[in-house]
Amino acid sequence: MSAPPGGDPEVPKGMEVAAGRPPSGANLVRGVDGSAHAKRRLEWILKTLGGKATIREACAALGIGEAAFHKLRTRFLCEAVGLLEPRAVGRPPEAPEVAGEDRVRALEAEVAELRLEHRAAEVRTELALALPELGKRREKHLYAFLEVPRCDPCRTIGG
Repeated sequence: MSAPPGGDPEVPKGMEVAAGRPPSGANLVRGVDGSAHAKRRLEWILKTLGGKATIREACAALGIGEAAFHKLRTRFLCEAVGLLEPRAVGRPPEAPEVAGEDRVRALEAEVAELRLEHRAAEVRTELALALPELGKRREKHLYAFLEVPRCDPCRTIGG
């Protein structure tokens, strides 16, 4: 088999690596937050998926059997697919506040206070309608201090 121009005869057609940075592969795991144990498992799962290691090599390195490795890899793939599912764009809606007993009691107390204030306003209205002169007299005394004595311009000028 002859090599394509600028290509490697050992690499099948369509599997050429693009120019640029070399692929990091399983080495990307080192930059991720997590325990060393979890990172090691992920690294070996990625190596087997990428064809860089066999399942037997991964099992030997991790100290687990093939069935356990298959189970671990399948669980990883299922969770990875779940993380890649499309989600709603934007900020998630706020969860409605769950009314606890304390909140209910506070609202009941507020309602009772508002009812009392409403009843007092009704009584004041009834009194004002029944005794309008009482309101006028009271108003006259309450606002007496606002009345400014008028000055007579003629008395101040010529006297």
